Amino acid sequence: MLAIQAHALARRLCGIVASDGKTSMRERMFMVTYVLQADKLRIAFAGRLDTARCSTIQNELMTQIEGTELPVVFDLQEVSFIASSFLRLCLMSVRKLGAERFSLTAPSPAIEKVFVMAGLDKVIRIE
Repeated sequence: MLAIQAHALARRLCGIVASDGKTSMRERMFMVTYVLQADKLRIAFAGRLDTARCSTIQNELMTQIEGTELPVVFDLQEVSFIASSFLRLCLMSVRKLGAERFSLTAPSPAIEKVFVMAGLDKVIRIE
């Protein structure tokens, strides 16, 4: 793995604060980690990727994707739920990078089924 500079990609975005100002355990467990490796940018997600969270991470996610020449892999190993807005983020990523430079890895069977049912397994490589 390449050494990651302070301003680069080792950042974590935490969950959303509830309207009462408190953050529940479920919300605190949500995070996105950007890891620049020698041959790819791995973006690991954890928790639920619902509509609100996808809206929260969209700008940062697209900035990171646009800023790399490497292939991008979305690591879904720790993801428990995806909303249709996450499917949209995946399609936006494919448009920016091209299908050959974008893939998903380690989705649960239920999450992989969502991609298959939406027909996105024909557009997005799932490993």
